[in-house]
Amino acid sequence: MRSWIKCGQLWRVDGGLKQVATYLCKMETRVHTGIGIVLALIFGAFAAVQYNDPDPLTWIAIYGCLVVMHVWSIFKPIPLFICLFPMIAAIVGAVLLWPEEFQGLTGKMDSRPGVELARESLGLIICALGSLYLAIRSVVRVKRSRKLV
Repeated sequence: MRSWIKCGQLWRVDGGLKQVATYLCKMETRVHTGIGIVLALIFGAFAAVQYNDPDPLTWIAIYGCLVVMHVWSIFKPIPLFICLFPMIAAIVGAVLLWPEEFQGLTGKMDSRPGVELARESLGLIICALGSLYLAIRSVVRVKRSRKLV
């Protein structure tokens, strides 16, 4: 006997599995909503602490873009290309910003200019990971919505 699961629905002869599938899909949606809220708050905190950076508007815009994307993903699926563009841009930026000689991540930047570049590169890698989560979530949502009924 064949059955298909689509979020909130299960078609099968016995109706007991329909309630189980509905509960699991709602729970999965709540988990990803929670993850989206937490990530939006984290990137919002990253944006908030950039006020004393040498180039604050750039970094507030970068982190703010991810806040908007994570809040958007809570309410509606984000198209995949919108998720991939910031991820690719962040990876390219991280590679280009990485210092020629790694001087660590801690300490004052006055004596070691590579420290700031390494920190900014790692910030972009974190942004790329946030965008990767959104891209994976987008693909899963599209595959789930296209399942045969």
